[in-house]
Amino acid sequence: MSVSTGATGTPIDLLLDDLAGSRDNNPFDVIEAIDTALVMVNAIIDAPGDHRFRRIRLSNLNFHERLGHVKHGVDLFRRIGFQPDASDSDFIVLPPDSDDAGRSQTLTSVRQARLAMIKRRKQLALQTDGIPRLSDTHTWVSVRQAGLAHSVGRRPANEDDYVMVDGFAGDPRCGLFCVYDGHGGREAVDFVVRSFHENLSWIMSRRRKQDATTPSCIEAAYLYTDAQLRRRSILESGVTVATVLFVDEGGDRVLYSANAGDTRAVLASWDATSNRVVSKRLSMDHKPSLASEVARVKDAGGFIAGNRVNGVLAVSRALGDHVLKPSVSAVPHISASPRHVLTGDDRFVIAACDGIWDVMTDDDAALFVNDQLAAAAPTEGNPAGRAASALVTRAFEKQSMDNLTAIVITL
Repeated sequence: MSVSTGATGTPIDLLLDDLAGSRDNNPFDVIEAIDTALVMVNAIIDAPGDHRFRRIRLSNLNFHERLGHVKHGVDLFRRIGFQPDASDSDFIVLPPDSDDAGRSQTLTSVRQARLAMIKRRKQLALQTDGIPRLSDTHTWVSVRQAGLAHSVGRRPANEDDYVMVDGFAGDPRCGLFCVYDGHGGREAVDFVVRSFHENLSWIMSRRRKQDATTPSCIEAAYLYTDAQLRRRSILESGVTVATVLFVDEGGDRVLYSANAGDTRAVLASWDATSNRVVSKRLSMDHKPSLASEVARVKDAGGFIAGNRVNGVLAVSRALGDHVLKPSVSAVPHISASPRHVLTGDDRFVIAACDGIWDVMTDDDAALFVNDQLAAAAPTEGNPAGRAASALVTRAFEKQSMDNLTAIVITL
């Protein structure tokens, strides 16, 4: 994500340019760093004589996680007058004011810094607020076609969301598709739908220079986003995730799928022996009834009661739900071993929330979507979108009681 700046040329503005413009910095981490700095700056302004707010331990874990690890983050304080503590190199301090005039000068500098940080924070918030939404008329490059259907279903509120990106991470042949199923309110899903794709793009751009594998980048993005939720005190709500990523690797078109929770991705391919499409589940339903998940939860110090983790949650993996961590894990299942190289027999992928899968098997959904695609008129603009809409309608007719979200991707 490119970050535009509007520097006025003041030292603090120029530093904020460096902070926001560094490729080493995640845009959401920059916002968090500025928020952290503002809390501390406000404390100095509100209590200028309290020296507790004028001394910062650099090794403090909370400070390091929220600001210290960000490139140029600590420089925000140096720019307003903090200096190394001569008695302890682990601290930076704002020297005491010699008189009232000195205090006035310090407060003026701190207030100017606060105004500059507030302005930049607003700019960054606007730049990170977008969610990739592609219309049915979009001409796809990374895949043949993709379509989305989204319904509240029989629930009073919709906690599902989704992202579709064509030309992901600056690569025209790379496509990213995510389905998010929130629970415990929208707080977690509202953050994840804006941040996960940005985090994955940022991680891929940095780690691929170190020859990191695509699966390792995907897992890192799940864990990174989960940590961001914790630091923002989004502790009680959570979101299950299904991610489908198409990339070019060595001349091959490769499909990667990852998930945490019971949001599912299914590949439909043509089987010449049976003369029909067959389904292959790419994801894993992380349920407390799964023996391997029961063992993992117990090893993490948790328990299963009423088929729920710690007697509370009906899925055993998700982003968020930090009141249940580490019993609830954010580590995704990634279907990348062996690598799935796309062939001419692969027809489409369905990524959908559990509202679909509660009432349809993988084969049912694959056959239904295949029939919808086959029946589409040649002049239809986006058969994938119509198939996704028909799938959501079918699940509703089959008495699904949940929110309904489905993405159909034709290959």
